Amino acid sequence: DTSFVRQRPLVVAVLAACAAWLVVHEIRVVGFGGLAFTPLTSRFAHDVVLLLIAGTCLWRAASVRAERTAWLLIGAGVLSWAFGELYYPAVLWDEPSPPIPSPADVGYLAFPLLTFAGMLVLLRGRAHFSPALVVDGIATALAVAALSAAIVFQTALEYASGAPIAVATSLSY
Repeated sequence: DTSFVRQRPLVVAVLAACAAWLVVHEIRVVGFGGLAFTPLTSRFAHDVVLLLIAGTCLWRAASVRAERTAWLLIGAGVLSWAFGELYYPAVLWDEPSPPIPSPADVGYLAFPLLTFAGMLVLLRGRAHFSPALVVDGIATALAVAALSAAIVFQTALEYASGAPIAVATSLSY
């Protein structure tokens, strides 16, 4: 379990580099209207960042026994998103009508499930909850979900068309 601690400067450097790229990217997009700084702004630049983050989470899971399941789930979630981000531009970018669902959708939709499960496992191991706090959290989550569904779902359903699996995929987003 000490290998991760010994490698902490490397992990911090990787995360700092990813954060710096994100800041530069946002400044470029918001402040300069998408001015190109190739290769930092290439179609696949953010994929490299996603893979670095996924690798860091998975490395944490492999090298530290504590919270292994949580970091494995989070790393798998980020890796699934990275797969979607790699697949879509590599295979579907120039498609006038990309298939729905596609393998990219599997990656995109697995991300929230895996990372949320990982966060719950991580939170369960680090915090202590009373039953009342859990019920309050569930009630709040359901209220937010109901409000979101009331605002978005009907409009999305009106514009959803195609095969049932395509409609289900579109609505799941």
